[in-house]
Amino acid sequence: MGRLLLTIFLILNLGNVYAQQDAIYGKKMVKKLAAKRMNGRGYYKKADAKAAKFIAQQMQDWYVAPFSNNTYKQTYQFPVNYFPDKMKVAIDGKNLQPGVDFLIGATSNSAKGKFNIVEGKRRDLLDTANMFSLVRKAKSNFLYFNNEKDSTESKEMTEVINQNMEYLQYSPDVDIKGVILYSPQKLTWTVVPFQSNKTMIELHKKIEAPTTLKLDVTAKFDSAYTTQNLAGYIRGTQKPDSFIVVSAHYDHLGRMGKRTLFPGGNDNASGTGFVLSLMRHYALHPPKYTMVFLFFSGEEIGLKGSEYFTQNPLFDLRKIKFLWNFDMAGTGKTGIQVVNSTIFTKQFTILDAINKSIHLLADIKVRGSAANSDHYWFYKKGVPCFFSYTLGGVNYHDINDTYKSLPFDAWGNYQLLVERFFDAL
Repeated sequence: MGRLLLTIFLILNLGNVYAQQDAIYGKKMVKKLAAKRMNGRGYYKKADAKAAKFIAQQMQDWYVAPFSNNTYKQTYQFPVNYFPDKMKVAIDGKNLQPGVDFLIGATSNSAKGKFNIVEGKRRDLLDTANMFSLVRKAKSNFLYFNNEKDSTESKEMTEVINQNMEYLQYSPDVDIKGVILYSPQKLTWTVVPFQSNKTMIELHKKIEAPTTLKLDVTAKFDSAYTTQNLAGYIRGTQKPDSFIVVSAHYDHLGRMGKRTLFPGGNDNASGTGFVLSLMRHYALHPPKYTMVFLFFSGEEIGLKGSEYFTQNPLFDLRKIKFLWNFDMAGTGKTGIQVVNSTIFTKQFTILDAINKSIHLLADIKVRGSAANSDHYWFYKKGVPCFFSYTLGGVNYHDINDTYKSLPFDAWGNYQLLVERFFDAL
């Protein structure tokens, strides 16, 4: 009996050592992907391609097999608007700090020069006569609005205001240079596949009665930007024709001008690092099912990479026994949220039972279907799948989403839960 207990202890201890090594490797990957030299894995200096090259090297190092033509890459194109150079904004002679005091709207075009600012009120947008009076006053210049809602603004009023605000921002018939919006809410950036004929500025710094604007912003619209997904597999030892797929998007927002970096530590260097950590695990511990590793670009611009992959799959999607997509894996103090858990109830019951039996995560919150990450297009194709993200993150699509901001509260237990779940399928 003593020898048996010793053997069990050694096996468990060895498992803990492997898990710790996986976690060290995974966090190292997150740090590298969120580093300054990766330029936010966006479109400035083709940073997405640099990140893809790094990930592909990891796949090669762990002897992950490509699906075709001896390459992990699946290239495709989409339109994108980005900001590769100048990013200077000054109001009333005071320079504003990009990413802290303001964001340039993702749809913006290039703009340079000195402009007048005409201030309006949100309520002016409830009346078309007032709105067009403002437009005439601001011809070839900028409109400014304090975009805070007051307590008397009804839902119907908000809908009208928002509709007319969009008209001012995007209609080619509105002869203004752009719109400045102040809001006390945190600055949250994005990336889009088109460019407007105006320049938008989102202010976080409140400025009373602004009158003049000095601007130097460079935007570039690429109607056919070439990017790449990555795909590879580790062949299963018992059921090689049945696939377990793990995926993550590696792209982020890049830079807003040359100096303002959106590192994307949690979104989604963490999810990418998590999948790489799983890849390492299965390279060292040959899986029962064939394990497929997918890394998508174009998620931030509208799930473009996964959409393209499902339309042009590198393998028969009917072979997928289950797919799990990972995004924002760097927190987790209060658990995880699992999208599609109310749909694939059989699989979720297995997952929940494992967690309750060995107490790995604080909570697993359920959620129905949602088109909020790369699992979505697989789900639409009939593939059983989850999408999960850790709970507790505060920095999202901003300059503070850094590697150093990540607590990695649940990383090791999260990975162990995923591995046990796949073992149980």
